[in-house]
Amino acid sequence: GAGETLTLSEGDYYFDNVEIASNAKLLTDGFVRIWFNNRLDIHSNTEVKAFENKVTNLTFYSTENAQAISIASNSLNAARIYAPNLAIDVSSNVEWFGNLIGSDITISANSTVHGEAACPR
Repeated sequence: GAGETLTLSEGDYYFDNVEIASNAKLLTDGFVRIWFNNRLDIHSNTEVKAFENKVTNLTFYSTENAQAISIASNSLNAARIYAPNLAIDVSSNVEWFGNLIGSDITISANSTVHGEAACPR
């Protein structure tokens, strides 16, 4: 929920939808892979961080049925998204460390996507 922190233990997770509410944090304590079957929504003012800020420790994967990916404004993220058949919409003031792989990627004002090597440790 909004303003809450969720830490996922190492492992594989499968969801219909992944929604990270405004002002919430999603953290991991090991190698985590998340598959989503419909939507991945990262709302505003959120933080998504892989274990030890190593982006290879957190990857989101779309299934063939997935519909959309939205990353809202003012979020700080260290992870990877692998969704070769989906458009990825990145709103304003987003800082993303890691890979974004999609069919089409829209990055709005003042947002930055950095490669894995740029992630602060």
